[in-house]
Amino acid sequence: MTTKDKCLGDYIHAAQRLLDHQLNGAYELCEIHKALLIGVRNATNPYVVVGWESGETPTIVHCLSFPDESKLRTIHLHMPKIAHMSTQDIYNAIQINDLITTSGQPTEDQLKDAAAEGFSTVINLAPHNSRNALPDEAGLVGSLGMTYCYIPVKWDNPTESDFATFEKTLLEHASDKTLIHCAANFRVTAFYSLYAQKHFGWTKQQAEDFRAKIWEGSDFGEWEDFINLIRAQLP
Repeated sequence: MTTKDKCLGDYIHAAQRLLDHQLNGAYELCEIHKALLIGVRNATNPYVVVGWESGETPTIVHCLSFPDESKLRTIHLHMPKIAHMSTQDIYNAIQINDLITTSGQPTEDQLKDAAAEGFSTVINLAPHNSRNALPDEAGLVGSLGMTYCYIPVKWDNPTESDFATFEKTLLEHASDKTLIHCAANFRVTAFYSLYAQKHFGWTKQQAEDFRAKIWEGSDFGEWEDFINLIRAQLP
């Protein structure tokens, strides 16, 4: 049982005890939603939602006249704070499709989340001396049962060789669910946009629109030169 499952189980039991006290046990458990909520109905109260919002303190939200949100009453439970438990919370994360997510540097817990979400490969383009780099990301990723690929790209000197290694690595892991990260998703969006132009038929505009999600407002001449160099070599 994972920590997440244990916290959810403990929380459900505590919430049900409170509902038993408030509603005298006269309720029907409806479902557990993706957002980790329990819906409860009874004859007196149209709807009672048990859950937490944005990882904050768990609450019971008692809807006196559902769905009129102006009449919600909130009762706080004294339970541990629950995290989002999602790779989409990684800094500057962008989910491209079901197999590929790009991002900035994940934390240890976020890499654990990645493993729990079925990621099998982690590709890191940030040198180990980058700010916020983990002390032993390779060891952690390996201990979680994922493959770790390290392609350190110097920020002030991206090279054709770096891109060739990136391309080769992605092709080797084309069927894997892969998290591709660097320090802030700048390196990755630049590399992936070029890769998608070459292998997925993205237009230049599609590639630029994708990169702009992270790069908009930035001006790094060495990177513009690098991108133009690689783009000139594309079929």
